[in-house]
Amino acid sequence: MQEKTVNLLTTELITADGYLERIFSALIDNTELADSERASELSANAWSEINALLTEQLLHPALSHHPNSMPQSCQETKKRIKQTTGLLQGIVWLDLDPNTAIKLVVEYINLLYRTAYSLHYLCYQRANLVIPYPRINMIRPLPDSQHGMGSDQHDVNNSITQYYLPIELICGFDDDKDNDNISSLQWQRQRRYDQLLKKGQQSIQQQKYQPALNIFLEAKRFIDSAEVNTLIAWCYSLTNQLQKAKSYCLSAINLDPDYGPPYNDLGSYLLTEGSAQDSLQWFERAKRAANYQSREFPYINAGRAYIALNNIPQALVEFNLALELVPQNEELQQTVQKLNDKYQQWRVDNFSSSEELFDGE
Repeated sequence: MQEKTVNLLTTELITADGYLERIFSALIDNTELADSERASELSANAWSEINALLTEQLLHPALSHHPNSMPQSCQETKKRIKQTTGLLQGIVWLDLDPNTAIKLVVEYINLLYRTAYSLHYLCYQRANLVIPYPRINMIRPLPDSQHGMGSDQHDVNNSITQYYLPIELICGFDDDKDNDNISSLQWQRQRRYDQLLKKGQQSIQQQKYQPALNIFLEAKRFIDSAEVNTLIAWCYSLTNQLQKAKSYCLSAINLDPDYGPPYNDLGSYLLTEGSAQDSLQWFERAKRAANYQSREFPYINAGRAYIALNNIPQALVEFNLALELVPQNEELQQTVQKLNDKYQQWRVDNFSSSEELFDGE
């Protein structure tokens, strides 16, 4: 088996195992659910299928687990699956017949996804647990696999999706086609990412904030960018989950320090929480960011912060700087005019809320 194919197969094996491990961990943390008859049944079935696969394609029957030695808990099943995954990882690197090794590992990966599908659904149905899906590389959603969940399910399709790894994608990954396959895969990821971003933004416009959040979370699994993390933060802010919103802004900043929007948005969320002074440092960073199309926003929001701090002269400075960037913005023109006209007559205490003057983004 060629090294690039080995690396690809190993990545897919780790991805599938990690997804199932997250589900088992969530299940085990919920003692009542983990001890339920359905969880025990699914857990036992998973190990039976794995044992059958190993016996058929790898182990001598004498080495297979005795029926009476079935795992007695979800914790034990999780442990055995982790050990089996380690065994399969080792097999991938051995100099075995490529077709046989690929067939075994792909079947095992798809078995993990079948198990994950049923357990993920159980976790949501019984305990409303939200578990991150696997990162998409070569895997595909299985058509018509969704368990319907209702309008509030935390998934782009309002359902739990089963994934699978098409064996033909792995078998066709040889030296002569490596570059073409990689380029095609990258193109497909970018294309799907762009489609999801557009769909999510449309949902925002329709004030469908939870569906938009689910769509952006799906996009993040294709490309983990500063842009999509900022959009996820925005959705959380629209549903009044400011702690999560701030966290995703920081993730976006870590991914791309030159990308301006998360600095501005983080400042806005702090301002919403009443931390006007703390928000100013983030607006200043947004102003200096190399990649920022809507450069007026941090000036507008800094103006709002200074109003909240009863510093009207500096607020006027910020709004005027914003107006220089977007002189055609009529709402901003009216805000600046209002401040200029009323500043001499109004006492600072009359400025009770920056939102009465301008609702910057």
